Formats: sequence, C-alpha cells, structure tokens
Amino acid sequence: MVWLYSHEISDHITVIMGNTDLIQDFLGTHSPVRKHVGEVARCARLIGIAASNISSLKEHVIQRE
Repeated sequence: MVWLYSHEISDHITVIMGNTDLIQDFLGTHSPVRKHVGEVARCARLIGIAASNISSLKEHVIQRE
C-alpha cells in the first residue's frame, strides 16, 4: 500500500527541487552554502526517482492481479 502515496512524495519533491533552484540562483558562485543546497537538490532527485520506481511497481503489480 506504500505506492498509494508515491504521487504525494513526488509533489513535495517538486517543491523542494524548485526551491533549491531558486536558492542557487540567489547565491554567489563561490558561496559555501551552494554545496549544501546542491546536496539537498541531489537527494531530492534521488527520492523522486525512488517515488517514480514505486509508482512503476504499483502499475506492474496491478497488471499481474
């Protein structure tokens, strides 16, 4: 039943990624914070991929039933 919420995870990840993009736009190129914001964006992308995989698994399970 975990897959029921994969779209909700994707919605939140989209917000996180959008906000990290905005933060990076406002930071200077050499800002020490930039590295940390980039790490948040990287982790958000990985969680987004996991949510997508969960959603794909759901479709596979439903087709088999």
